[in-house]
Amino acid sequence: MVEHIGRISGLRRNAVLEIVDRPGPGSYVVVAGFGRRAQWLRNVKANPHVRVYLDSRAPAAAVARRLDSGASAASLGRYASARFLRRRSEPASMSGAASYRWSLSTSTPMI
Repeated sequence: MVEHIGRISGLRRNAVLEIVDRPGPGSYVVVAGFGRRAQWLRNVKANPHVRVYLDSRAPAAAVARRLDSGASAASLGRYASARFLRRRSEPASMSGAASYRWSLSTSTPMI
């Protein structure tokens, strides 16, 4: 889950997102299933400083950044390979146009 700040209200907001890739330690890639219209995405673009909640660990401060097209394609390719090239009986979904990577702060205990 990502906690972000509303770009108009200034209130804390939460969105549950699927991690589609883990390209390195402390980095997670998520996609906006509704593309650029997703409200959480619009909020994060306005203020990229977020808190990320993973598993049962304490929340971690993070900074979101939009991936370039090459990194986005690579992440989505790994996701597709892992999800769609398994047995066809397993449900899977992949949609979205905007990929973001969280860079977690090293001063927080959770990475």
